[in-house]
Amino acid sequence: MSSASVLGKEDPFPGLRPYEEEDADWFFGRGGEINDLLKRLRRVHFLAVVGPSGCGKSSLIKAGVLPGVRDGYLDAEWKIASIRPGEKPMDNLAAALSSTLSIETSAIREKLDAGCMGIVETWRVQEADTKVLILVDQFEELFQFVQRRGDPAQEETKAFLKLLLTAAAAERSIYIIITMRVEWLAECASYTGLAEAINEGIYLVPQMSRRQFQQVILGPVESAGGTIVSSLLDRLLNDLDNRTDQLPVLQHALMRIWSRRAPGTALDIPLYEAAGTLSRCLSDHAEEIFAELSPDQQKGAERLFRSITQVSKSRKTRRPRPLSEADPTSPLEQVKFVVDAFRREGRSFLVATPGPLQPDSIIDISHEALIRQWRRLDQWVDREAEVQAKIIRLRETASEWDREGRINRDLLYRGTVLQQAWELRPLLLHDGAAAAFLDASRRRQRHLEFLKISLVIVFFALIVGWGVSTLREKAADADMARQQAEFSAQQVQREQEHAKEIADLLAKLAAREQKRSPQLYASIQASIEKLQAKRIYLQYPSKDQIPAVMNVQSALKNAGYDVPKPELVGGKASPRSQVRYFHTQDKTEAEKVAGMLQDRLHGGIAAHLIANTKNVVPVGQFEIWFSPSAFSPAAN
Repeated sequence: MSSASVLGKEDPFPGLRPYEEEDADWFFGRGGEINDLLKRLRRVHFLAVVGPSGCGKSSLIKAGVLPGVRDGYLDAEWKIASIRPGEKPMDNLAAALSSTLSIETSAIREKLDAGCMGIVETWRVQEADTKVLILVDQFEELFQFVQRRGDPAQEETKAFLKLLLTAAAAERSIYIIITMRVEWLAECASYTGLAEAINEGIYLVPQMSRRQFQQVILGPVESAGGTIVSSLLDRLLNDLDNRTDQLPVLQHALMRIWSRRAPGTALDIPLYEAAGTLSRCLSDHAEEIFAELSPDQQKGAERLFRSITQVSKSRKTRRPRPLSEADPTSPLEQVKFVVDAFRREGRSFLVATPGPLQPDSIIDISHEALIRQWRRLDQWVDREAEVQAKIIRLRETASEWDREGRINRDLLYRGTVLQQAWELRPLLLHDGAAAAFLDASRRRQRHLEFLKISLVIVFFALIVGWGVSTLREKAADADMARQQAEFSAQQVQREQEHAKEIADLLAKLAAREQKRSPQLYASIQASIEKLQAKRIYLQYPSKDQIPAVMNVQSALKNAGYDVPKPELVGGKASPRSQVRYFHTQDKTEAEKVAGMLQDRLHGGIAAHLIANTKNVVPVGQFEIWFSPSAFSPAAN
């Protein structure tokens, strides 16, 4: 992959991207390691270059070892094929060998598919005194490929490894170099022959010394005809101590400092601080680019970066993707614009396969340091990990539902779970079982909602029928006293009996739905409890009392009472806190409520009977009036 022009006097630092072979003249600080690796190629044909992320493995090989090999190492002519496994290891290997050996890709792929001798047989048609070196950069992508794609990827990876290992062992003219992050070493033991080959030819990239870092800084500056003040050099070296991603962050900071300098002037501390220092240079630069985008492009940038990153083994890593898959919801031209915004000259955040951007161009982050240093991207990766975890759970449930013949309705999602999962529906276009599972869940949810609406209609029909009957009775009475008497205790008792009839009906419906729909059953039960609950209205005089009143409301609800929203009564407040009741048969319940609140209120609270001459307040209804000092600190 490539994202920028060859380094030169105008641009002596690559920024975040790794050095390429053509950048060899600007690569400093690793002379000893280059010599060690070239010596090892004299005795091993399979060389594994291993180290932590950010130590410069790819740059060491591409800008250090490969130029040394081309210069005639081992007194031979060399042909070099460089690949990254990505999502199609076998296709990428065939394409790289085709470009290097000038053989049709289809012919090479046919030999590779024929068996483990595919590379050897392809190579044997070349000149006898020519050697070939196959570089597999980012070797851990093979293991990530298996984790994402499962058994088919496992089989392709095994075939890929057999080709490499057989070629290195069977043909003295073929050499293999791999670069791999150290934390993936354990995975190598899972593949026959790979651990043995790595043990024979492993090279652990050492940490760079302060002197080497000094060469990394001074070499390109001096080669480009520039100068740097000693105070900045010391500051950079001191700031590198114990910092993660030392090399990529340093290279990016130097690129930013160099681009800000005036011609003929030395690199100095003010330029370094303006670039954001090592602490912020990556994040600040990325934010500058992000701010240039329109709101729609910013949303597209989020989708793009989330698509090409992942959490693997609790680590945030790159995930190269074709351009067409990076953000399928946006127009291709917009995706291209966003990619170019982050990869144009002086902006080495993204890399792509050479040539104009096409739907099949592979897009990748230039270095994982960007994930760790750019806070916005770090948050995006976390969100994407949450989405992927939900998709995994969804697929597991969908698979179980599918195995059971798609008839187990208890597995289907409901309520808020379905609402959240439905947001993932656009991401499941190529996942038939999961998409069908969500569609079935939504149909089931709509059926339940229809049933709920039907129950509500039945409930209100009963209420309306009861109301019409009552009004007819009232219309038949010419005597106003008779109308008032209808609201007497006897009438209230009939109201309560009618509510009980409705509650009984709902209970029968609930019993019928208990097994088929636990969610609907719970909803009906709540309606029954609300019908049967005693009601208490809260009156308070001051907004300052709202938090305390809300606590009282919560306590009463927990005790089984129906408590509507409290009412602010202002100057009409009672001088003493009271539980007011309106029927003598409610006295015991009122005193019970007062007892519950006695210790909560300053000055206590007592039950008080209020005249209800017109019988407008039914049995079982209470009011609590809080005094202005009810919740004074003394009460606590």
